[in-house]
Amino acid sequence: MKNPFLSRDEAAEYLGARGLPVASNTLKKYVVTGGGPRFYRFGSRRVVYQPADLDAWADGRLCPVGGSADDDGAGGGIRSRIAARPRRAVL
Repeated sequence: MKNPFLSRDEAAEYLGARGLPVASNTLKKYVVTGGGPRFYRFGSRRVVYQPADLDAWADGRLCPVGGSADDDGAGGGIRSRIAARPRRAVL
């Protein structure tokens, strides 16, 4: 029976093999600071990941394809939002 869990190093390798390079130390940091993939603790120290959780996290970090950096998909893009922003009075 294959182990359904990946170690931190295996998780980094798994993501890298899918074109999403993430260092093992970055995953370690995410355990403390949050923002990383879902993980499970085995015992008091060992952190393990499931491939489905890594895939879901990576999918959530991908940006949609198409459009420009200025375009948010709502028309007008960031430049129109900046132009429409109310200006503060300078004293």
